[in-house]
Amino acid sequence: MLSMSQNNFTGEFPQDFKNLPFLIHLDLHDNRISGIPSGLSPSLEVLSLRNNSIKGSIPEDIANLTSLKVLDLSDNELDGSLPSSLGNLPGMIVSPTSNSSTFSFVLSFSIEIQDLAVNWKNSKQGLANRNLYLYTLLDLSKNKLRGELPASLGNLRSLKLLNLSYNDISGLIPQSFGGLEKIEVLDLSHNNLSGEIPKTLSNLSELNTLGLSNNKLTGPIPESPQLDRLNDPTSSKK
Repeated sequence: MLSMSQNNFTGEFPQDFKNLPFLIHLDLHDNRISGIPSGLSPSLEVLSLRNNSIKGSIPEDIANLTSLKVLDLSDNELDGSLPSSLGNLPGMIVSPTSNSSTFSFVLSFSIEIQDLAVNWKNSKQGLANRNLYLYTLLDLSKNKLRGELPASLGNLRSLKLLNLSYNDISGLIPQSFGGLEKIEVLDLSHNNLSGEIPKTLSNLSELNTLGLSNNKLTGPIPESPQLDRLNDPTSSKK
């Protein structure tokens, strides 16, 4: 585990990090790092680079991080389209268990480790590291991403949070998003999405936060017991 968040680091992302084959948790959020990391170890489970100065497009080889469960690249300057390979991350497809995560080994040592800070349900929260195996998160909000939503993102069955808000993403919401069976937070607000809200979203039985405001969506809001329980379902079309 390597945590150096909330400092003043600048410059390109260090390429030497590819020489750390046993690194499973890398947290560099709230710095001024630029450049896109590449060649990181497939053992990496958590990558947090939120609130840096990272520019460029998300590389297609992101799918090589086969153990990745938490990816937070929010609040950067990423542009280009979302790579379809994001939907092929095995760590976000298979439901996590404590036995499958290396965290249980790392945290068996008496080390005081700061909780991982993430944006969860519209507020910044700390996720206890001892429980990180329970969470699968993908946060690419507050960037300059454009293009359409890849249908492959619907493959991420174990994903609990998907936040793509505050970008310039256009096109339709894929029907495949009905396959996000573990999703609790789905935020696509403040984009350029159009068309109707897919009826398949009514299949999301664990959804409790849905953000679709500030788009160009039309048509009815799908009905389901879960969607009806949301605090303000009418906000989906604002």
